[in-house]
Amino acid sequence: MSQRMSMRAMVLGMLVLNAGCGGGADETSRATLSDSGCAYSGPQTYTHGLIENIEAANATLHFARFAIYELAPEVTIDDVRRFYERSRVAHDRGEEPGPPTYGDLYRRVIARSVTEPEARSVLPVSGPAGKLVIVCFEDSAVDTRQSSQDSPFPTAIYVPAEIEIR
Repeated sequence: MSQRMSMRAMVLGMLVLNAGCGGGADETSRATLSDSGCAYSGPQTYTHGLIENIEAANATLHFARFAIYELAPEVTIDDVRRFYERSRVAHDRGEEPGPPTYGDLYRRVIARSVTEPEARSVLPVSGPAGKLVIVCFEDSAVDTRQSSQDSPFPTAIYVPAEIEIR
């Protein structure tokens, strides 16, 4: 009888140990574009020198583009959001947005992906220490490009998160 109890205790202990080692909760960092916006779930800081991935999840019926940009010094997520708001207004008027420009906001592109409707892609996070923003671009259901080299102006642009590499 004691041998059966020992075996049961050992199996129970292994189950408890396995449950505590992951397997339950999904800890994937994710930027999710939906019909109501774009949201980020994941850490706010990443470690310099490590390559980690953010999953780009497109839950819409439109094509989407996701990007991670390194911010220029002194630029904030609010500056980026205002830039895209001004860009939308300028585009609707057939004008170019005034300063600050894209080049004033960003130092470089860290990662980009094009994601089909109801699909997922990966954005690798790596690079030197610095502040980054995640940007989600939702494209129109109608392709308005003049050539395959063009990127259509998005119907919606969201900037859900600022993250940092330390």
